[in-house]
Parts: sequence; structure tokens; C-alpha cells
Amino acid sequence: VIDRTQLNTALATTFAPLGDKPQFDDALYLGFKNTLGVPDTFIRLFVFGQDLNRDWNTWRALREEWRRNRRIRECKTSCGSNARPWEHYGVRVQWQYYDGNVWQQLPALKDYTRALSLSGPVRWRSPPKDAHQPGGVAGHEDLFFIRCRVIKGQFDCAPQIHGVWPNTVIARH
Repeated sequence: VIDRTQLNTALATTFAPLGDKPQFDDALYLGFKNTLGVPDTFIRLFVFGQDLNRDWNTWRALREEWRRNRRIRECKTSCGSNARPWEHYGVRVQWQYYDGNVWQQLPALKDYTRALSLSGPVRWRSPPKDAHQPGGVAGHEDLFFIRCRVIKGQFDCAPQIHGVWPNTVIARH
């Protein structure tokens, strides 16, 4: 376990949230002092990638390509898959919470980060009452953890992010 708390708060530097060579079962763990919300309410994190503007342009291009391919009923993306724009073409991740015994999938999850490779929101419903329990990471039994875990595939290069912040939205004045 590598503690990235200081890097996550700086926003001045990037770090590899899943390690330098992510593989199956590697994970980003986020620990909180309390559960993240009243049961069945929406919780939102925002992942800040390397370049927010570039990531936004990439996201728009991927979304337009997906819509265009959906209309003509064939996928001709550069990766050759039927991946939706918010899904990474080569990797699948799963966001989970610790229930005191095992890791459970976060309910009603929407992850727009393409497996942490682009800036974007991650949203889910807070687990049922008393379902989210502290623990799950040795040495940190007092914190309530969620994690983003690699469950399939491999990255061409490890994602780099500036941080993950709760209850954050992008705004421009």
C-alpha cells in the first residue's frame, strides 16, 4: 500500500493511482472518516486527470464517434470494440465498498473516467444503512473505504491523475 494522500491534495503533480504497471487486482483505495452519505443518496467523486481541457475534448470526440457508430449500427472505433465512450477499450475496473467482510459493488454506479484514464465524475448511490463498514485495508481499520479495482484487461500506459475529490463539479465563469 502506497499512501498518496499528500499528492492527492496538492493538484500540482500527477501520480499513477493504480501503480506504474497496473494489472489484474491492482486498486486505488480511498479512505474516509465517515460513511459517504445517507443510504440511497447519490455520491459523487471527480477524478482530475493530467489535462482537464484535453480530457474534455477527448471525451467529446469519443462520445460523438460512439453516437455516429450507433446510428449506422456498426462500431468502427480506433480500438475495434463496441465500447461505450465511458468504457476503456482495453481495461475494466470495478468500484466497490467494504461491508465489513467482503468488497461489494457500489450501487447504481456511473463511471465516466474510462478506468481512471480521463478526467470525469464517478457517481453511485450510497449503500444501504449499516452496509458500509470501516476496514478492508490493513493498518487502517478505522476508515470507510471504497476502491477502484482492475478486473480485466491491461493498460497501454498507466493512467496519471492529479487527484480524486468528493462532491466536486467542473464550473467555468
